[in-house]
Amino acid sequence: MPVRYCTHCWAANAWDAGMCLQCGARLVAPDGGDLPYIEKLLEALAHPEPETRARAATILGVIGSSDDPRVVHALLTALQVDPADEKSHEIHDTGLEGAAARALGQLHACEAAAALERLALRDGRALASGLAAIAALTELAQYSCPEARASLARLTRDAGRETIRHEAALALGLLDVC
Repeated sequence: MPVRYCTHCWAANAWDAGMCLQCGARLVAPDGGDLPYIEKLLEALAHPEPETRARAATILGVIGSSDDPRVVHALLTALQVDPADEKSHEIHDTGLEGAAARALGQLHACEAAAALERLALRDGRALASGLAAIAALTELAQYSCPEARASLARLTRDAGRETIRHEAALALGLLDVC
């Protein structure tokens, strides 16, 4: 029998259930059809399984739209962790950070340049997150986002990690050649 997972608590429900038996959340759209795919992906960014969160961010980068403020906001939220909040270190998710950064670049979300720069500057985070941020900034700069080019320039001189400084300088060099 097919199963419909609740996008709020991720409990398994019968396919024909309209409400989650565990948390009471709506499982179907008001017209009785399935919830829109974008809605499911946005909810999946909070899934308990890390791979599902990263996969949702990756798919949002492919099928989402920078014109949809919910998509950009959700991906930006995935990048932001309050360093003063001790619990924020417990929920650190490198896979989600990298996927969200790449998705923001794919969506040409120029408003994400400052958040991507902050991600690349986080020396206490995995290097992969910073490199994903640089890749996204490079894509934004290729899309004619001056804020992204300025962020890359700042990273070449301000980043604490030599690898981040080097990759940002390489990206700027490639942008100048193109």
